[in-house]
Amino acid sequence: MDTTTFKEGTGSIVCDNSGAGATDPDDGDSFGFDFTAQDWTNYTQMGYWVRSANGLTAGDFNAAYDNNNTCASPIEEFDVGTIAANTWVFKTHTLGVARTSVTTFCYTATASTALDTDQIWIDDIMVGPGVPTFSGSGPWTVSARILDLAN
Repeated sequence: MDTTTFKEGTGSIVCDNSGAGATDPDDGDSFGFDFTAQDWTNYTQMGYWVRSANGLTAGDFNAAYDNNNTCASPIEEFDVGTIAANTWVFKTHTLGVARTSVTTFCYTATASTALDTDQIWIDDIMVGPGVPTFSGSGPWTVSARILDLAN
């Protein structure tokens, strides 16, 4: 938990691999947030804020969810994509496979050296029913956070 660098609330989840000579995480290593099993069947999207001290390149890093707290065999994975260094970016992914007993939201390294000497922050993880639609005539600015969480 990092209470200095965060996007929402009072802290973010951080994977700090910035130490001298840091050579981990390797391909397949992961970190994330574990919780009591939840049925995500009715959720259609997940979203989160992500930041990297060094920046990320497409193919370096995947967001995932799993029915096992070790994130050893994710139910579904999504490439986080390219992110500029020290920039918070909000990412969303459409969920597409069966997900009746999710116990972790995690991130996996997909290249053996992609995250060496880096720090990755994750914040404000959300799952929900999808994108809300607003209709009518403007002009207006609409901001909405609509979630339907089991807990």
